[in-house]
Amino acid sequence: MNSNKAVKAAKPLFYFIAILIPIVVFIAAEMVLRVLNYGVQEPLFISAPKSVNSSLLEASGETSEYLQPNPNLIHRYFSSPETRP
Repeated sequence: MNSNKAVKAAKPLFYFIAILIPIVVFIAAEMVLRVLNYGVQEPLFISAPKSVNSSLLEASGETSEYLQPNPNLIHRYFSSPETRP
């Protein structure tokens, strides 16, 4: 009877460890890849070029800081952009 209680008591610990192992593996893999600087770090957005009216905005004290999608973002997912879908 005591062994049945021990099994029931160990069950939550087993599930906790079973869930924790893949999480630890993914975190460790991410850390190794970051330390080795694997892959290209392309930002999602880049600063947009200043417009023609930027001098008017700067004279009035307003700033025109816009972001645009990075056209080189495709390199984050495909090593050769010609093979993209």
